[in-house]
Amino acid sequence: MTKAKTRDNESRERLFYEIVETSPGSKAQGWHGILYGKDGKPKEISPGPIAFPKEKTGGFPFGKFVGVSAKPGMSWEPYGAIPEVLITQNSVENRVMRERWSYKIIIMLEGSRSVGTRGELQCEGKDVKPDKKKPTVTIPMGKFAWEENSEISGPHGWYPTRN
Repeated sequence: MTKAKTRDNESRERLFYEIVETSPGSKAQGWHGILYGKDGKPKEISPGPIAFPKEKTGGFPFGKFVGVSAKPGMSWEPYGAIPEVLITQNSVENRVMRERWSYKIIIMLEGSRSVGTRGELQCEGKDVKPDKKKPTVTIPMGKFAWEENSEISGPHGWYPTRN
């Protein structure tokens, strides 16, 4: 019975947000944030705050997203939908590292009272596991912290943080 429930829950998951890194390890390294609609297609992003009702997403431990315009000729500048905690003093973190990093937020059980999110962080295509001694990791996009939640709803996994 547990397996059937798990399979059903997996079918009610969708990609909500993704960070795509470009040219890792080079001076032109950059990244951009992409929000996806229910149809699985990237959403058009306008500059400024982007709000989502908590009852639709289960909320995000990092607050809101902000739309940041691409700067022509500056491919290393982050743009798109950026979690506001990654924006510091009107700039966005972009540390040059050799490894290829990726980040995704999956919405689980969307449309139900148990809606929640799962933050997935990968380095070189492999899942980054939390370390109990050091539950944060710094990557090109900034600092991420591990969130544990005993409920199905709410946030689970990796999320951007200022701490």
